[in-house]
Parts: sequence; structure tokens; C-alpha cells
Amino acid sequence: MSNHFHLVVYFDPGESYLWSDGKVADRWLSAFPPRGNSSSENDRQKILMLHRELLLQSRERLKHARQTLGSLSMFMKYLKQPIACRANKEDRCTGPFFEGRFYSGALLDENAIVAAMAYVDLNPLRARIAQHIEDCRAASGYRRAQLAKNTPKRLKEAIQPLVSGLTDERPAFSITLEQFFQILKPCELEYSTPAANEKTSRWFTRIASLKKNNEPLALPQSSTTGK
Repeated sequence: MSNHFHLVVYFDPGESYLWSDGKVADRWLSAFPPRGNSSSENDRQKILMLHRELLLQSRERLKHARQTLGSLSMFMKYLKQPIACRANKEDRCTGPFFEGRFYSGALLDENAIVAAMAYVDLNPLRARIAQHIEDCRAASGYRRAQLAKNTPKRLKEAIQPLVSGLTDERPAFSITLEQFFQILKPCELEYSTPAANEKTSRWFTRIASLKKNNEPLALPQSSTTGK
């Protein structure tokens, strides 16, 4: 969106404390690679390994890295920082770009997660930024549509996170990518008309008010799977 964004994330605050020191160091340096001017891949790898060794030798720095990697607040901070800097540069101004920090609402079951994912993908259509899911390059629906186009068999597979550091042992969704698109498409059609369907509008309003009430959310009746 023009002045905010939505994310659906799986967050386990205790996960980072189960990682080995080596895994913490690797993830930290992947998220925050050392700066350098070398154009040689060999030199960059040497610098990376040096920073890894120094990090592993410092218990205090390693503790800080582990806490930061396991913090949703720090994740949001470092995600928003470059966006704010770029926006301020484009607007030729300084100061905070985002109002406040962020708000997070608990999604308590798969239905709520899928409903929130659908909300995120349909929000640009609701705001009249785009008419079709495939037009929203900044939304996950666009990337999922591209995956389905390039690999049609993905449609029959359970929907998966687009960006994930989770292990294969984690349970997957029961809903397939094809079923997810069956949820999105009727809502897309409704929002491409001058007046959005009343049920869909109420559904959008309810998800948007998550901060007031964290009850499980149902999918809009007009676009449930299998109908």
C-alpha cells in the first residue's frame, strides 16, 4: 500500500533459543552481512568467516544476536527502516515515515490465518490500486499466481509460506493453493464492480478491527471453498 503494509507471519519467540551458536551466527550474518568494498567473492567469504568467528567468540554479542533474531519487534524495526529511508528520500524530507510502531493481532486457527492472508492479497483491490490479484506485484497473491503459472502442479499442493525459515517437520496448511484462489477470485470480482458485495465489505471491516477483538475469523460466506 502507499503508506503501510500488512504481513502474516508465524512467530515463535522461543525458537531462537533452540538454535546452536553456529546457526545464530549464520542467520545473523545472513540478515546483517558485513559491509565491505571488495568485489572478489573469495575476499567477501573471508570477511564473512572472520566476522562469524568474532561473533562466536563473544558471548555478549551472541546473546544479543539470539534475542534480536527471536524478536518480532526487532524484525519489524529492521524491515521498516529501509522503507522509511527510501520514502523520505523520495519525498525529500526527514523524520518518522510510519505512524507509531506496529500492531499485531493473534490468528488462532487455520481459518483465521487464511482469512487474514486473503485480506492482505485483496486489500489493494479494495483500495482501487489494482483490479486483479495478478496486478498486485507487491502482494503475495501475485507471487503465488506466478508460481501456479510456472508450475501448475503447485495448485494441488498445500499452500506454503513464500518466505520461510521453518523446518520441514512443521505442519502444512490443509488448504491447497487452488482452494485459496477459489477464495480470492469471487472477492476479486466483487471488488472490481462499482459497489462491493455487502458481506465482503463486512468481512474486510471485521478483519481490520482485529485490534479490538482477537476472536477467530471465518472466511466470507460468499467465497468459501467447495462452493
